[in-house]
Amino acid sequence: MPPEKIDEYVETLLKLKKELDSENFTLRLGLEVDFFFENSQQVVKDLESYPLDYLIGSVHYAGTFSVDHDSSDWVPLSKEEMKQICEEYWKKLEGAASCGAYTFIGHPDLPKKFGFIDNDAYLPHALRVLDAVQQSHGAIELNTSGWFKDCKEQYPSSKVLKEAALRRIPVIINSDAHHPDHIARNFSAAAEVLKAAGYPAENFNIF
Repeated sequence: MPPEKIDEYVETLLKLKKELDSENFTLRLGLEVDFFFENSQQVVKDLESYPLDYLIGSVHYAGTFSVDHDSSDWVPLSKEEMKQICEEYWKKLEGAASCGAYTFIGHPDLPKKFGFIDNDAYLPHALRVLDAVQQSHGAIELNTSGWFKDCKEQYPSSKVLKEAALRRIPVIINSDAHHPDHIARNFSAAAEVLKAAGYPAENFNIF
């Protein structure tokens, strides 16, 4: 979303909130914010004037390389180049988790999307992100859209979720819907994954 569109976005959602909020439904205002070390503090400060209920802290770029745009972007890369991209990704995600500005961290381990990398090789990086989330009293996302990508797995992996459970890090289930039909997609399956990872079922709120 271009920055100049944020006012229109918020005004539209506030209008819809007045029309739609009821005892059984609450519309919440939020934004997914791409984290960059260079401007992260200014971006968060600029958003403070808006009545947002939540911010999702995400990383999509390693330098100028988009990790999730298209599988063809990864094809010409060497293993060393892929490694550098993944390490930069995790470094930025740790930065997002450490700053404490976001309600939750979005789709951890996103670089696995197209199936080009050994995701387990970056578990130590993921653990540093989880430690940062824990220290900042934050949360992470279980993003169900990964099941419908080449990786055929939710973001983050079950190994990461087990470590998150050990740290008592809250998790929000999110379908990352880019189409109305995808809203709440695979939420029941996500709940089972969380149970297997060690999250107590009595703490779940599935709507």
